[in-house]
Amino acid sequence: MRRLITSVVILSIFLFLWSEYLDDRSKKFMTFYQDFLEIFHDEFLVEQVFITGNTKVSRDQILEIVNNIEGKFIFDIEISELHSRVSSVPWVKNVHVRRSLPNSLHIEIEEQTPLALWQRNGRLILISQDGSEIINVNVPPSYLPFVTGDKAPEQANILFDILASKPGLLRRVKGARNFSGRRWDVILDSLEDGIIVKLPDKDVQMAWNFLYQLDKKEKILSRALSIIDLRVSGRLLVTPKQSYIDSINNQGKEKEKQNIEINNQNINYREM
Repeated sequence: MRRLITSVVILSIFLFLWSEYLDDRSKKFMTFYQDFLEIFHDEFLVEQVFITGNTKVSRDQILEIVNNIEGKFIFDIEISELHSRVSSVPWVKNVHVRRSLPNSLHIEIEEQTPLALWQRNGRLILISQDGSEIINVNVPPSYLPFVTGDKAPEQANILFDILASKPGLLRRVKGARNFSGRRWDVILDSLEDGIIVKLPDKDVQMAWNFLYQLDKKEKILSRALSIIDLRVSGRLLVTPKQSYIDSINNQGKEKEKQNIEINNQNINYREM
């Protein structure tokens, strides 16, 4: 029965579009089909709304956004309007809405993938891989790194693509600071007492590769360091943790310099 009704609807639409080219007999047929459609009006009331792809946004939220379309005449529903409404939900990246005659609607959702937490003006904002803001959060997810800086959202994707080339190092990244869209500091292990890696404004991938190779050979990230400065090509500046310096002083040894310059003739990160 439903297949018959669906066929009638399709034919009615066709005849309506071509009505100006039809003769009187054909127009009578068109009127008949329109009357038929009215008779079976209740068969075209929306009974089911299928929503797929949503994990962050609940079904109830979507139904509320589209004004509870269940029970409405399916041909009175503006698909483009539904698309716009669902697209306005912060978590929604893409959406596809379609009718399934006689009485069903399908809403297929692709949600945003959060990349980091943007800390700005006392707020924490989830940002997506394309740099767009998703939502404000009060309790930050522990698996996401923090980023700061006015231009951090629009440049974070490029940075994290580079960091992801070394998964072992990426897992240690807890945050990153962007300086006027020019360059980044990356914070490893802990936001409070971790190692700050100062990356250059150019050749970031080379610098990141260099750090990986240096740690692999020298275990530099296992040392008591607070800063690793890679901003100058081919040269490494490190700053020990204050706790390490204090321990040296407590032992009565000569106070170690807080900035140690290493001119490593065997390692040049431009060659890695």
